[in-house]
Amino acid sequence: MVDTVRLYCRNKKRTMKDRGLEFHLTESDIHVLLFMARITVRDIGHGGEQYCLARFGDKGHYTRGNCRFITQSDNLSERRIQPRQSPCEECGVELSSYKSNTSLFPRYCKSCISPVRKRKMKGNQHARK
Repeated sequence: MVDTVRLYCRNKKRTMKDRGLEFHLTESDIHVLLFMARITVRDIGHGGEQYCLARFGDKGHYTRGNCRFITQSDNLSERRIQPRQSPCEECGVELSSYKSNTSLFPRYCKSCISPVRKRKMKGNQHARK
């Protein structure tokens, strides 16, 4: 079981790094979280009623006070209803969008999207020639 938790931590750390998130949990932190959730490592998985490591409000990094184990279905429900605030990459105005099943979120506000699209399309035409 200890090797399973070690492997879980290693995989989670790599996966979160790829997503731009920090993973600061140790093996003992994972054991404590498993104990608090009253589950074992065998309960972790990708099915709807299996458990996953989730962040409160799906915000912040994976740190000791910001994580818990919940079911995959609860995590997906929570992710769908959480608004995500991010600034427009062009003018900096705060955008409010809802998370979807993909990791693609709107990056521009309504007033910037058309000029950005035109610039990108113009750039693509030059690249094709």
